Parts: sequence; C-alpha cells; structure tokens
Amino acid sequence: MVPLRRLAVPSLLATLVACAAGKAPYDDMDRFFAHYTRTGAVDVPTNLSGPHADVVVNLAEGRRLVFARDQSYRSVWSTPTGEHPIPHLASIAGDGPEEGRFDTSNQLAYARIVEQSADRVVVHWRYFPVVDDPTPTGVVHELFTITADGDVSREHRAGTERYGDWVDPAARTLQTFRLTADGLADLETTTGRPTDDAVEVVGVAVSDAEPPVAPVGWWRFDEGMADTVTAELGTDGGVTAPLWKAGVSGTALAFDGYTTAVTIDDPPVLERAVTVAGWVALGALPWNRAPLAHQGADFGAEGFYLGIDPDGRPVLEVQGQELVGDRRLARNQWTHLAAVAGPAGMALYVDGERVAESDAGVRVTTPEGPLVVGLNTDPIEASDGVRDGEVDVFNHFSSIIGLEGLIDEVQVYDVALDAEDVADLHADTRPASLQPDLQVRALPDLGTEGATFGAVHTRLAFHDLWDRLWRVSDVEDVVVRFDDAPIAFAYWRGTTHGMNAVTDGYWMSDQSVEIVLPEEGEGDHVTLGEHMSDKQALRSHVRVLENTPARVVVQWRYGVGDVFGTLVGSRGFTDETHTIYPDGVAVRDVHYYQYNDPNDTMEFYQDFQWLVPPDVHPSTFMEREAVSLADLDGPTRTVSYPHVVEDEDFAERPVRGNIAVMNTKTEYKVFGVAQGGGFHPGQAGEEFSPHITWDGEDFPFPGPWNHWPVGQIPSDGRFSTDLDRVAHFAVGNLEAFDYGSGSMLVGFTKGGPGSLVPLARAWRKPPEVIGLEGLQGGRYKRDQRAFEFDRLDGYELAFTLEATGSHPVVNPCFVIRHWNSDQPARVFAGERALDSVRQGITVDEEGNRMLVVFVEEAWTHEVDFGIRRQ
Repeated sequence: MVPLRRLAVPSLLATLVACAAGKAPYDDMDRFFAHYTRTGAVDVPTNLSGPHADVVVNLAEGRRLVFARDQSYRSVWSTPTGEHPIPHLASIAGDGPEEGRFDTSNQLAYARIVEQSADRVVVHWRYFPVVDDPTPTGVVHELFTITADGDVSREHRAGTERYGDWVDPAARTLQTFRLTADGLADLETTTGRPTDDAVEVVGVAVSDAEPPVAPVGWWRFDEGMADTVTAELGTDGGVTAPLWKAGVSGTALAFDGYTTAVTIDDPPVLERAVTVAGWVALGALPWNRAPLAHQGADFGAEGFYLGIDPDGRPVLEVQGQELVGDRRLARNQWTHLAAVAGPAGMALYVDGERVAESDAGVRVTTPEGPLVVGLNTDPIEASDGVRDGEVDVFNHFSSIIGLEGLIDEVQVYDVALDAEDVADLHADTRPASLQPDLQVRALPDLGTEGATFGAVHTRLAFHDLWDRLWRVSDVEDVVVRFDDAPIAFAYWRGTTHGMNAVTDGYWMSDQSVEIVLPEEGEGDHVTLGEHMSDKQALRSHVRVLENTPARVVVQWRYGVGDVFGTLVGSRGFTDETHTIYPDGVAVRDVHYYQYNDPNDTMEFYQDFQWLVPPDVHPSTFMEREAVSLADLDGPTRTVSYPHVVEDEDFAERPVRGNIAVMNTKTEYKVFGVAQGGGFHPGQAGEEFSPHITWDGEDFPFPGPWNHWPVGQIPSDGRFSTDLDRVAHFAVGNLEAFDYGSGSMLVGFTKGGPGSLVPLARAWRKPPEVIGLEGLQGGRYKRDQRAFEFDRLDGYELAFTLEATGSHPVVNPCFVIRHWNSDQPARVFAGERALDSVRQGITVDEEGNRMLVVFVEEAWTHEVDFGIRRQ
C-alpha cells in the first residue's frame, strides 16, 4: 500500500448561471479553495452528469483554474482578461478536437481533488489520449499542485509498456509555471526518461544437474532481469511483461495469466518424437487450459500442447491426440510437469510419476510458428460459464488465457524419454524447498487498526502479478475508516471502485445498476450492462466531495456497459453519492442517467454480494441463517439457506422486512435499510456452483462466481471451480429502488435488526421542524440523512424537532448554509451543551462557508436545539 493522502475537500455546487456567465459566484472571491461544481459546459450527450461534474480552484479576484467537461478536464486558467488553456503534454488522438473536448462524452476522462489545505490544492486528471481503443497501458495521469500564491507544479505520467518504467520516478515529466493576471509565466518543462537501471533479482543457488540426454531446447530463466531469455541450448526468446522471481534453480519467470509469455521465434526442429518438461507453481487454476509450453495452432491439433486444464490436471495434445492426467496439481507449490509423445504412444508425468498414458502413437513434426511458454495463442472461453450455451454470442466470450504463477527450467527434447529418465530428471532438479516465491492472494489490507474517522486516497495492493497489469496513480482508491474499529468502506479498482462494506477483513459488495437491452424477444442481440463488466475499471472512478469530522461524502461514477465497454444507451452512466457518518451508517443515493429510456429494462437493487478471499470458505464468516429482518414495527424473521420457495406463485414476492442484517461471524455486522418493500432471498439452486459445497451439501447461496471481482475474462457469469480466486456469492436484495427516492442506508451494527428500528424510523419518518430562530428552511434531506437550514443573520440560532417514538431523532446531522465563518459552533439541546458533537466547515455552491454538525445522541420527545458560534 502506498502512503495515504489525507483529504480535506470542501463540498461545493457552484451555480450554473454564474459559471456560464464567467463570473465568480463567491461572496469572498479572494479566498483560496477548490470545489466540485457544474460549469457552463454542455454535456455530450445531454443529461450525462450531475452537479459535481467539474473542478474549480479559486485563487483571487475572479481568477480560477478550471478542470471542466468541455475540455475533457484539461485545465484552463480563467481570468477577467481571457481564457488560457494549459498546454497538452500528450499527443491527443481522441474522438473530438484536440483543442477542446477530445473525449467527446468524457467516458474515460475525469478530474478530482485529492488534497486541499490553506496553502495548496492537489488535483488529479486522468485521461486516455487515444479514446477509441483504450488499453491499460495507454492511460495518462497528471497531478497538479497549486499554491495559494498561484505557483503550479504539474507531474505528467504516461502509461508505459514496461512496468519498471511506470514506477521509475525519473520517467515522469515535470512542469512548473505561475498563474498570473495575464496568463502563464515562467513555464518550464523537464521531460522524464526511464533510467534503464534494471535491478537483478537474486534467486536460489543454481543447480548443476545434467539432463539424462541433451535437450534441443533448454531455457533456465536465470537472467533475473530484462525482457529476454538466453537459451542454455537452442535459441533465445523474448518475454512479454516480465517479472522475475526466485526459482527452483536460480530465478524463474512469473506469469500474470493474461499477458505474460516467452516467445521462441526459432524453435527446435522435431522430426519424430518430443518430450517437454518444466517446473510450474500455480497461483490460481487456469480459466481454461493454459500452457506450460506449446507450438502450433488450435491447442495441439497441429504440433504439441502441454498445459493444465481448469481443474488443475495436466493435459497433453499432440497432432490432435489428447491425454489428460488423473492428478490435480497443487497450488502454491513447485511441481515438475513432463510429457512424452512419439510413435510408441503418449504419457504425462507429475513429479516424476506417470499419471496418464496412451498407446496411440503420433509422429511429431515441427509446426509453423513460435514455441510459446505460459500463454495461449488461440482464444478460448473460460470454463464453467453460467450460460455456456451462449459462448461468443451474448454473455460468455473467448479470450487469450494464460497460466498464472511461476515457470522455470523449460526443456524440449526431440526424443521420447522413458519413465526412468523422466523420474531422474525430476529428482535431479528438485529444489530444496517446494515453496514458490508467490505473493499471497488476499483482499487488500485497509489499515483500520488505530484509525480515525475520515477518508484517504491511496492505492490498494492485491498481489504483484495482478497489480502490474495496470498503470494507476498512487491515489487510485478511497478508504473511509472509523475510530479504531475493524470496519471501513473501501472503493477499490478491483471491484470497479464500488462501495464495499468491510468488517473484520470480510468484504460485502453490491450488484448496483444492471440493465438488459433490449428485452428478450425484442431484438436479435441481448447485452447486459453493469459495472461488473468493466473489468479494467476504465469507465469508473471515485471522488471525495466532503471530508470533515462530521461526515464524508463520496461519489462513485461508473459506466453501465457490457464486457466490451459498450455503454447501454447514449447516457449509460450512474452517479452514486454516499454520505457517510461517524456512527458507521452511509446513505447511498443512486442516479442513473439513462433510466427514462423506454427501451431499457432496468434493475437496481442492494444485492448483498459477499466477496470470498482465496482459500477462505464462505462458512468461515457466514451463517446459514444468513439474514435477519425487521420493518418499522420490529423484527419479522430470520432467513435460513438454502431458501426454498414453497409456492411458485409467490416466488417473486419478497419476505417482509425492509431492514436486513447480515449474520456474519464478526463483531460488526453489515446491514441495509430500504425505504419500503421487502427482502428477496437468493433462491436455492439458482445459479449455484456445482464445485463448491457446504458441509458436504450443495452450496446454499447463489454463486460463488469468480468472473468478478479482479477477474479479466470477458464474461458476465463464471462459476468458481475452487477457492483459488477472489469470488462472490449473493445472499439476496432489498427492494431499494422501487420505493422512495432511490436512496437507502448501508452500515455496520453490533445488534440485530430490531435495534435498528429507531434509526430506520428517524430516517424514513423524521420529525417536523418548528420554531426556527435566525434560520429558514429546515428541510430534511433523506438522501443525506440531514436537516438543512439557511442562516439568516447572526450566530444565535435555534430550532425545535417534534420527536416522538414513531418519529424519533437518532444521531442527527444539521447543515447550516451561509455559516460564513471559520469559527466552530457550540451545540445545545435545551440548556445542555452537547459533548457528543462532531463538526466541520465546508463550502456550499455559492462559495459560502457551511457548517456541518453530527450529534451522536437520540431523542423520542420534543427537543429544542441551539447553535452558537464559539
């Protein structure tokens, strides 16, 4: 995990009219601050973004540095004398004009404030210069550090093919300039260049064992650096995306499962027989068959193919003849794999023991094409698709699949070694330790121990093979933590930046907006749009709009598209705004811009999707009686799994209860509260994996699936075959969207659903506000769980909440607009000064300071509140 950036970002919505007219809308224009706003830029297409779409840094005298949609967030220095665009540092080849909105609908571009203080502001701009064909390495990240004096330092990081170049500080371009009344001054640019100082990996001792006969190709992978391999015998090869590790002898190569390959363009000549051997350490089972080494087309239909199938068994195919071993390779352990084929037959060996043989003789000849280690050259669909009948049609597509793990000491012989020779080869090269140099696959550590409430920008690490696929900034992800409690909300690119409620290290995520277009029977093509399909998180990002001791406000924006990045409809984006309070409760408010399109079939629900870490069975943290329910009248029932619907006529009806608590074996439990409706449990036998059991019985919940998160296969449904990858399973969903405004509560509790009834009542049916003094408004904003007021004059403010048992006050938030002071407040209930108060001062859309107060107390009787400036 990289160092955290503590945020201090005010929440602002600058008025459209004032911004469109080019006027600063702030009462005190000389204050230095940054804010999210909506400038006069026009959406393309229209109605594509909300009030937080743009970023403005206000300096003084009506001068602003603007990151807005009409320039694809390229910054423009705006002064009373004119507009001054900051020069591009990348070659733009977008789908719009270079000097304007080069990413026409801003699918891939965004800007966000990642740091703010009285002295400086840091803004992150992410974009793709080539919009039509974005790749993980084609991204550009820029960080602008702006001081109150108008000095700007700009760091430009362009995506690189080599990961080492990406993390090399010397490869970053730096630019400095000053913002003046007339434009830019003292502009200096230092172009970065990679240092090429590769660091050699030190492996284990190099074995001096000699093979039983001389191979025609032998690649020891002992270079420990660079992107070439030198053949001990045969010809050298090139490495795509190299990562060097300690091997069974010297060093080995790590393979990410999607891109890494060793390619020998001038392979050995085979005229009659072949033996292929090497050491492999699996980090995860392949998505489908993946090679140790192969040569020729169509998985051995031409030439030979030695690999591992999705069940972890060795597989050999030579000239169309296939052989599958009956032993499953262990994960996270070095294993010797060998295959023999010739006129006398075929055989497979694991750790020197024969695990399969066939009398079917083959005559091996050299096919056209290179010898490739670790990666297929022909596409193939992942195994165990939920909709296998729709492969390459709608939902489950083919792709290039590789081996994920380590490979070392690959040898090719032009003769068929006998069983004794293969056993000797294994014994002579067996390492002292079978433990491979593989990082543990575990969900990211959020650092909750000893934390205080607030949001931080960081880059969450998974494991090095996966992390190296991307070129992301050090402020990619957001974590909201609480006071010294093992809970957090995590927004990680591995889950498409969506909200994850994390308790004791166990993550609960969500389905979010899901759309099928068109409906079945209405067209020739059905596509599924959801954030889970954005495997590379290209069209998602997360921003912190507000961060004070009183509350954190996070915006998650994502594209609703299919696995090929095609958005559903012209406005297929969703903005979710999450208002999070120190009591561990978040209000989740959802706005999908395409919703009014009559051709869409939209489903939005809070679908409780639990993530399963590798090598962790769901029974470790989840009870079979997985959900307890209540409504505003109190507890209703507990749902046990598998959930069986006794009457099919009522299958679509929910179980009563709009308050749902997840019964995990953790101190804090995750809950959800919808504004109405009930709970739909996951049905027994509905999309459950046949490979994962529970106490020897069928898995009781829908899932587990592992096409998401983290997985990069183009599929919207693939069953887990093992506990080797991060997976997810579904408990059920609340009817969140069909009731109220589309907002709902998500949070953490130590109690059952009955203990949440007062909170649910306070949110759903708040008390009336009367007796305003020095204030007007008194609006209750359910999508923020807050009472909002406008200060009229003075700082002796008062109001009354008519609380009752049916309309209680529970941990209220008071927002005082037009506070216009840096002084904090004292808060009273009657004559009692409240100690349980957290507060912060932010800025509203008019540029006026706004007071936010959170009170961690509850009332069921009428209560008079007073707020005074200290």
